Amino acid sequence: RRIDAGSLMPAGLLDTLLPEERFDLIKFLSMLGKPGDYDAARGNVARAWKLYLVVSGNQATGMEPVVKGDFALNGWVPALTLVNGRLPRDTLELAFPSLVNTRGFFAATRFDAARTGTARFALTGATKSVWLNGTPIKAGAQFSTHVQAGTNTLVVQLDEARLPDELGLSSADVAFVVP
Repeated sequence: RRIDAGSLMPAGLLDTLLPEERFDLIKFLSMLGKPGDYDAARGNVARAWKLYLVVSGNQATGMEPVVKGDFALNGWVPALTLVNGRLPRDTLELAFPSLVNTRGFFAATRFDAARTGTARFALTGATKSVWLNGTPIKAGAQFSTHVQAGTNTLVVQLDEARLPDELGLSSADVAFVVP
């Protein structure tokens, strides 16, 4: 026996929206799951990030655990991307509203590699430095690097004075860990 539970959308939600907001909502809902920016099933983008800000109170820990992506450190803040796999600047700013007198702003994500070897990545957003499993790597908008079989952690240092409009990482060669 099936019971119709109705819609997950709250009753009366559309009544409070302006006509252009209704149009945007309907357009968004109609595009979910289709190939393109709103295909949430795409596994080739980093959707879960953790953000860390080095300030005077935690700098004694040192940089090594941060660039290794040691999530046991207190202070990591989780951040999820938009459906299109991009982490917008306002999400970065909301995690740490004050970026004055900081000593580094970092974002980390994890991925699984089926085998040891070279993987190709596309990185959106300007970074100061990039580390894979604690080892510095040369990364640009498109880059290849050696990955280990199993779970890997990629950490990027952002310029807190000029945060990128968005941060994104994708690869067809690995599977990004989701929360």
